[in-house]
Amino acid sequence: AELAQIGASLLQTREAAKPHYKPIPRSSLVRSLPNDSFSKLAREIERSARSTSQSVQAPKYEEEPAVEEPIVDVILASAPSKPLPANHPVEDWIQNRPILKKNKPKWPKFNFRFSLPSNKILIVGAVALVGLASFAKYGLRVKQEATNSGTVAVQNLQEASSNLKALDFAGASNNFIKAYESFAQAGEHLGLLGLVGDLPGGGSVKSAKNLIKVGQLLSDAGAAMTQALSAVQKTGSLANLDNANVPVGPIMDAMKKALIVSAKDINDAKGLLADIDDSIIPEDKRAVFDELKQQIPEFSKTINDGIEFAKFLQNLTDGSGTKRYLILLENPSELRPVGGFPGTYALLEFNDGKLQKLFVDDVYNADGQLKELIVPPLQLQHITPTWGMRDANWFIDFPTSARKVQEFYKKDTGQPVDGVFAVNPKIVADILKITGPIAMPEYKLTLTQENLLTTIQDQVEYGANRVQPKQVVKDFAAKLFNKIYDSPSAQWMAMFNVFIQAMNDKEVLMSFNNLSLETFAVDHGFSGKVSATKGDYVMPTITNVKGSKTDTVTDTSFILDTKFEAGSVVHTLTITRVHNGGKTKFGFYNKQNPAYIRVLVPDNAELIGVNGNDNPNFAPLVQYDSSIR
Repeated sequence: AELAQIGASLLQTREAAKPHYKPIPRSSLVRSLPNDSFSKLAREIERSARSTSQSVQAPKYEEEPAVEEPIVDVILASAPSKPLPANHPVEDWIQNRPILKKNKPKWPKFNFRFSLPSNKILIVGAVALVGLASFAKYGLRVKQEATNSGTVAVQNLQEASSNLKALDFAGASNNFIKAYESFAQAGEHLGLLGLVGDLPGGGSVKSAKNLIKVGQLLSDAGAAMTQALSAVQKTGSLANLDNANVPVGPIMDAMKKALIVSAKDINDAKGLLADIDDSIIPEDKRAVFDELKQQIPEFSKTINDGIEFAKFLQNLTDGSGTKRYLILLENPSELRPVGGFPGTYALLEFNDGKLQKLFVDDVYNADGQLKELIVPPLQLQHITPTWGMRDANWFIDFPTSARKVQEFYKKDTGQPVDGVFAVNPKIVADILKITGPIAMPEYKLTLTQENLLTTIQDQVEYGANRVQPKQVVKDFAAKLFNKIYDSPSAQWMAMFNVFIQAMNDKEVLMSFNNLSLETFAVDHGFSGKVSATKGDYVMPTITNVKGSKTDTVTDTSFILDTKFEAGSVVHTLTITRVHNGGKTKFGFYNKQNPAYIRVLVPDNAELIGVNGNDNPNFAPLVQYDSSIR
């Protein structure tokens, strides 16, 4: 069009040019492309290309008769002889379609003949400047339009970042999709500038294209995480113990595969973000964009952790045969070295990957079956005459305690187990926050997140059922599982997040006979293993010995003072405990709080002295044979 204004004329020929793809009418393109946001972007680019092509009034030509064979679906009519770039959205779509037969229509050959005035150099230069100026103006408009929509997208991605920090996969997926829609709007105005990003000076357009691709990748990541969410939601069916036909392994495998796709998309987006010139982002939003780039590694870590968790849960239950796991509900109101007193336990039993049994019981019922009399540790002999599973978590190193628990459980029941979990009952309270209260009319109680621990303890200690005081726990467990099973699927993701967060907060410890599972626990810090180190360290541990549930109302502080004296390091550890009970409405909070305190130090440490403590004056309940004491 610019050349025509200075006298150029256009000649046509019917000579066949080199082979080209045959263009398909726009209506066919619209019918063929998938109906999603990215396809809308592709259609907009194609429309823009056709519009630009028509503006130069290319002459019509006579097409050859249509052929029966299928042909390639789409090309940009404005540039029939030049292939699309590899990263062009339409080209991406074409590459994913079946390879079809190409047709070779005859194409008009354009020849230009010029009649230039004597000052032709000046005119040609002016034409070039006008063209470049028009192009620059269009490029600036594209940059601004892409930037405006891109800013909204960045805000959506910032919200997705917050979702992922909270392990809210559903919210993250929703915000990823919103971000992509905004990125797509940014791309609708790129038009024929799609190739310019690869040329010198086209960095702004290339950055805008990268933003669009980032949007697509993060949208795909969100969709994949939605699939992972769907897999997690299916585990809600496990709470229905009447239906034992749901294998856990395939559910976790589906979750793992979905997260692997998401991880790849996030990693690809990370590379593109690094190549974006942040000058295309408005200055007041640049900090948000920079934060997004910094948080992408956190996205990757969160998703990769999710993959590892899925593998772990799959290995935990998958395979043939029977697998049994003990779950100790350790009450932190009565401290023990690796948590609290395990007054209640649960047994999970899987057969061929399917949950077959979930049994909740009082630990004293299991210990009541023990025929062998075993002498307890010295510090427990004034509490109990025999040792049992209830006091087996005595060792600060959790794997050691777990082996002792397994040993006692087999003596109690005759059944071996494959692993042991120690769980803080606070997890149950957090689940009640999601599911809502549970009514127990037979006890005239309603259990909520706020009153769960004190109400259950009150029933166990002072309830009417003194033959089976833990019956209230068993009845509550049955109602809780029914509540979980009846919960909407969206709540299951929140409950899953409760367990993951509890593991990260060390509210769950675990030990396994299986080496692969034990390696996972050790590598992720869930094993409760006392680390072997050559360095200096101090590790105080408190064990409640006949102090009822008073640790809940007792504040504890540690102060370590370190001095260097004559080539030695002298540590002074001061432990202060303040009992705030005594006048509460719950009797188990009003008793004394005697505690056995151990402090782990390196092998070569020398104890200089201990002061400020009460000397124990406890006698064993029975007289043991001196040879075994």
